[in-house]
Order: sequence, then C-alpha cells, then structure tokens
Amino acid sequence: MVYPEVAQAVGSGLSWLCYRNVTFSGGGMILTVLIGAMTGDVANVTFDGCTWRDGAVLLLAGNAHAAVGSLNIAVTGNTFRDALLSPEGGFPPHTNITISGNRFTVTRLISRSGLVLGGRRVLP
Repeated sequence: MVYPEVAQAVGSGLSWLCYRNVTFSGGGMILTVLIGAMTGDVANVTFDGCTWRDGAVLLLAGNAHAAVGSLNIAVTGNTFRDALLSPEGGFPPHTNITISGNRFTVTRLISRSGLVLGGRRVLP
C-alpha cells in the first residue's frame, strides 16, 4: 500500500496503532502520531517493516500529559530513504520507546516545515 503526498494525523481516541509493511512517499507526506490524543491504560504504537522515502516524515508528537497509563512505541525494521523519523515534545511517564533494526540513508537535505529547535524556527 502506498500513501502519496498527504499529511495525516492519527491516534485520536486510539489505544493501539499499527502500521506494518506500508510505504510512505513524498515531501508532503507527514504522518503525525498524536500521543496526547491517545487513550487507555496501555497505548501501543508500532511501525514495523515500513518504507519511508523521498522526503516522507514520521512525526511522533509527544505530550507529557497524555491520558494513558503507559505508552509503548516501537519503530523497528523500517527503511528511511531520504526521509525523517522525528520524535518531538515530552512523553508521559511510563513510556518505552524502541527504535531498532532500522536503515537510514540520506543523500539530500530533508526539510520539515514548522521545525523549531531551542525556541528558534529552523525551517519555514
């Protein structure tokens, strides 16, 4: 399954989110996982075996005040080819984040609109 250049926000009201073997492609493809909108005693977010390419962005938008008892995030076995993995913000207590077995290849600058580091906007 290929999702062409679109921006999507996911996670609202969910306690379980899983993408397996999906291809995300293009500079306009920003998949934002809204941690603060997830619910449940245990929330699980999994990205396994996916391909991110040509400027696509996986944005894990943390929220330290999320209404989850515990949070498990696994980003495993993915390929990032000229793409970004961007965990941002604070995450709630009892959060486990596993990022392993991924392959990252960067051949050009990948921009992400709205990126702010240290209170300064880095890119338009």
